[in-house]
Amino acid sequence: MATYPPVTPAPGQWADIPASAADSDIAAIGGDMWISDDAAPTFEQAFPLPLGLTYPVAAGRVMRCAQAGRGGSIRRLDRPA
Repeated sequence: MATYPPVTPAPGQWADIPASAADSDIAAIGGDMWISDDAAPTFEQAFPLPLGLTYPVAAGRVMRCAQAGRGGSIRRLDRPA
């Protein structure tokens, strides 16, 4: 299983969560996050990913994330084969 470093956006900024070759999950760690698959995301159309929850992401799909408060990162987790 691949190991991916966490993605930690600067406060108020969006950061890309790199695509994976396999279906995977993304998990909020260290704080609540906002996630989006739009090329130019906004907080109005993004959706929340609370701390400790995961969101399924299809192979090859790029997601973007932003902190919902202070702190917070996203980690990609490959699903077991």
